[in-house]
Amino acid sequence: MTTQALGTALILTLGLAACQQSGKVNQRQGPQGQTVTILNQGVNLQIQGHQLDAYDYTFGSQALQIKKIEEKGSNALDSTRQVFVASPASLGDDIKAGLSSLCQDIGLSTSAQEFTEATSLPANGLVYAHWRSHYSLTQKRQLSAALEQVKGAVRCLLKIQVGDAAAQQYAIIAFDPVPVENQNVAGTDKILEAVEEGVMLIDKTPALAMDQGQLLTVESPADIKPKITALNSVDVKSQLSNSTGAPCRLHTLNGQTKVGNPTALRSYQYSLSSAKAYTLGSVSAQSISGRNLQACTKVKTQVVDKSVQADVACGDYRSIQEEGLEAGCQWSVEVVNPNDVGNALGYNISMEKMTFETIDVSTPGGAAVAIPEAPNNPVRAKSTTFTGFNAAQLSSMEQAFDFWIAVSPASFAAHWDKYITNVNYLARTGAACSEAGVLAYVEQLNSTEMFWCEAAGMSAAAVSSQNSPLAMLLIGVTAFHENLHNRGREHDFDAPQYQPCKGTSESALLSFDAIKTCTADYCLAFKDFALQEYIAELDYSLEADARRFQGLCQTWNAGLGLTAANFGT
Repeated sequence: MTTQALGTALILTLGLAACQQSGKVNQRQGPQGQTVTILNQGVNLQIQGHQLDAYDYTFGSQALQIKKIEEKGSNALDSTRQVFVASPASLGDDIKAGLSSLCQDIGLSTSAQEFTEATSLPANGLVYAHWRSHYSLTQKRQLSAALEQVKGAVRCLLKIQVGDAAAQQYAIIAFDPVPVENQNVAGTDKILEAVEEGVMLIDKTPALAMDQGQLLTVESPADIKPKITALNSVDVKSQLSNSTGAPCRLHTLNGQTKVGNPTALRSYQYSLSSAKAYTLGSVSAQSISGRNLQACTKVKTQVVDKSVQADVACGDYRSIQEEGLEAGCQWSVEVVNPNDVGNALGYNISMEKMTFETIDVSTPGGAAVAIPEAPNNPVRAKSTTFTGFNAAQLSSMEQAFDFWIAVSPASFAAHWDKYITNVNYLARTGAACSEAGVLAYVEQLNSTEMFWCEAAGMSAAAVSSQNSPLAMLLIGVTAFHENLHNRGREHDFDAPQYQPCKGTSESALLSFDAIKTCTADYCLAFKDFALQEYIAELDYSLEADARRFQGLCQTWNAGLGLTAANFGT
């Protein structure tokens, strides 16, 4: 941060004989015979200490000591910015424009801490080079593309002309936008950190074979803003702050395994933090070990406040695994310094690894786990008040409503949803529930309340974790049956005017849908229970009634492959 250490400062000087070669390109032989251009003519230039560390600030500041070899001409200073590219002809206009932008904000100042353009060489010969050391993500990508295409060096150059042009007294400072370890550079005390960050530094020993065809002139005026603290990658941290969504599942059935809930979304939120001010910009896919997975494009990413949210469907994550990259996907989020938007970095965030839960859906216990949780489940959403039920009983009710909503959503929406207000559990008390075989009842038609008895799957044994899946169809069909009473339907045997299966017998639709229309893996394990409930419902509501084999009832029977022989008398 000082102008000390003159003994170690770089002196690029050219002898008088070379200075007299007017109109010739001044060259010397570099390592292995490489031809390199001398970067000084007619002046001695010493690169002294840095005044603003290029790693710590978005603009570096470096002291330069300039002395004319011969005291001739004026002391006027003029600086020109150029881009050196090994083979510029291979670059498109957009890449060239990007490189010119990269080298735009470089200038010569009379002040170390502020930028005041130097137009005359001071008596002590001390001036200060200011340059943008941190740049934008767009510029970094354009630089990367240029380096890939040219297969050679790229440098920003500041040519300092002393006196008039005819005097041929100048010095050229080379800035390297991608310095490497062990390179002879200036501009920072934190060379390793700067190299890791990709900070532009002064190249003290540039071996460049230059001709005019390799130089791009920067026309745009410099915009130099000293003393703005830089935002570097080490300043930013991230952590997984939240994850939501149902677990991803693998279903095993009939010897095969597949994703059981392919459309289920898992959402991951990664919170970023820094002691320094920052804003978040765009999010883009990042390759891992040089590979970009097509399946990763299906992951939706977005910036939410100071965090990045990634949403992935279980089926898409399985595709990512099958494509062969267990590490998943990686994204780069643009982190911008709000005090200098030209200072931005790409912070990489890697996808969390998912663990699939494997379920044997051929059994009722396994299949029950696979039933999707419905947000409009009246137990879960608390849209219906359930009174008198204990936790295990409520869990069984919730499971049954999930099944009803999953396999026969239209019937649930048409009859129960947002209509039934109260379900009261009476166990085996009261005039009705104390009678054998009574499952549930309503006190009157066209009401919003029903009463539930222990016989409808609510005994301690029935609601155990082992047995509750076995009672799921019983609970579901009973709820549907009583719900139809709430909607004004009578038992079919009390309403001979009803069309077939248009009284309480319509609740058999839940069983029909579970057997015939449900294609989900979990339905297979409940088909036998559904068939039992279907026959029981029609035998109860249409006991000894010919309508069981007519109209809608017969359509359902035929769909299930049932004849009169399958029913009671």
